[in-house]
Amino acid sequence: MTKDLAVCIHGNKVEHGRDYLYTEEFLEALDENLQKKLGQ
Repeated sequence: MTKDLAVCIHGNKVEHGRDYLYTEEFLEALDENLQKKLGQ
């Protein structure tokens, strides 16, 4: 998830990589998971 959502869930004590990803990293993770689901 992105930082704005992580802060809503976990409060201000969030850590990059553990609680959230930067937008580009998040989109890359979505793409990777979608490609796995599609079998590519």
